[in-house]
Amino acid sequence: MASMMADERNGAAGPLPHAGPSMYEQTVPRHLVHRSAVSEVFLTGFQQVGVDTFHVAAQWPRAHTFFGPRNPTTHDPLLFVETIRQAGLLVAHRGLAVPLDHRFLSHHKTYDIDPEGLVVGRRPTDVLLVVTVPAGPPAQARRMMRFSCHRDGELVATAAVQWSCLSDGSYRRVRGDRITCGQTPTEPAAGPVPPRSVGRVRAEDVVLTPTPVDRAWSLRVDTRHPVMFDHPTDHVPGMVAVEAARQAAMLTMGTPDALPVAARFGFHRFIEYDEPCVVAADPPVVVDHDRTEVAVRLTQGRDVAVDGVLTLVRHD
Repeated sequence: MASMMADERNGAAGPLPHAGPSMYEQTVPRHLVHRSAVSEVFLTGFQQVGVDTFHVAAQWPRAHTFFGPRNPTTHDPLLFVETIRQAGLLVAHRGLAVPLDHRFLSHHKTYDIDPEGLVVGRRPTDVLLVVTVPAGPPAQARRMMRFSCHRDGELVATAAVQWSCLSDGSYRRVRGDRITCGQTPTEPAAGPVPPRSVGRVRAEDVVLTPTPVDRAWSLRVDTRHPVMFDHPTDHVPGMVAVEAARQAAMLTMGTPDALPVAARFGFHRFIEYDEPCVVAADPPVVVDHDRTEVAVRLTQGRDVAVDGVLTLVRHD
């Protein structure tokens, strides 16, 4: 996975992308990134620069209530993941004319970030995403978006997302009675694993509950959480699954300050609110002297809803 950014650098041609100050003056409208809270919008600018290429500006805060575990000198890698989630929605709506009432489905997601690109500076971090979406089939079919993230003119991260979307009517037919789930705020029935064991301070930020099984936990859902559940949904959001995978990987490694600098995820089915979800991890695999991989699965019933492999580095 580390070769992903190397390939991007080797394939680069021409001047590096640059965004002027006007791209960072204010956030984009919150409805374009499917957020209720303006404070949770990280995107600040949008430009179409080619038939299938877009520039999206974003600003990462020096501190954040959720995307900022135990490393005050380092941005949370999942802040980058949330940034590409928002950027994909913005490009779809403004660049590809996908209607605002359409529902988006992620099928596969990968990212790779240079830890040096995560260093927190003395001011908020301005980044520029170059997003490419090759011409393809209608929106209901699966399409690929690719992202390269630049900070101060340097490539610091890459990502790719395979996605599709459904009209509101089609989505409601697919979901049926499930469409009404998750609308009422609920609190979890069981307590969390110790917050500091997963790089957290507050119990409300922990999404795993202990079980008697080694390297297995129950998904802990608190729909009152202001960031993970920014607005009502009929299923557990994908970013919650990604956070659960991160926390499971940390517990498996026994390293609560490890940084998940790369990952690949498959999203195979919705995670429902009214069914238990088990988060299980394989034993860690040392890739090299400072990188470890952990495979994680989120299962409901007999079905794997989400699986992934995270690459973590220990934070110095």
